[in-house]
Amino acid sequence: MDLTPREEFAETLETIYNVVSSSPVLPEEEYLIRYDRLGQYIQWNACKYYRIKFHDKWYRYNPEDVVNGKSVTILWNFLIQTDRKIDSNRPEIVIKDYNRGTCLLIEMSVLHDQNVSRKECGKLSHYKDLQIEITQMWMLSTTIIPVVIGALGMIKKGAEKYIKQLSANSNLSELQKITLMGAAHILRKALSI
Repeated sequence: MDLTPREEFAETLETIYNVVSSSPVLPEEEYLIRYDRLGQYIQWNACKYYRIKFHDKWYRYNPEDVVNGKSVTILWNFLIQTDRKIDSNRPEIVIKDYNRGTCLLIEMSVLHDQNVSRKECGKLSHYKDLQIEITQMWMLSTTIIPVVIGALGMIKKGAEKYIKQLSANSNLSELQKITLMGAAHILRKALSI
């Protein structure tokens, strides 16, 4: 028996969380748009902080794979070549600051609000090998920055400390707003089926 898209959606609808987190009815691209918008905001903020070419509004900025400044390199979804085999070697954003001798590995995630705490710990442990390898290869003090936000804006207590490490311009409430706007877009799509 073939179900209409509306019937299929109603059959899989358990809670609003399932729709805004990940619903099999909607294409994965719908969730990827929200995720990319978070990365767009973070990279724009980093460019603004380091005075590298940037647009006046973050939502008009088009992220580039590699952005070079005088003393900084920003990588977007870039495969890191390492001396030894490391499975997790593609963080979302990498900021190499040569003046300060630091490297930030920024890992983002938007998921069901109940899983925020567990995912943040998972991101920290998942990229630990890459953190150690980069510190040895590039001679930069490397830090993993998990940016984990629930689909309806929930964050883990203490998330502000990670966001402040990104740049002085980064704003946690703006990241939550981007996530919530993405959730609203996803809900509109789901309810129009």
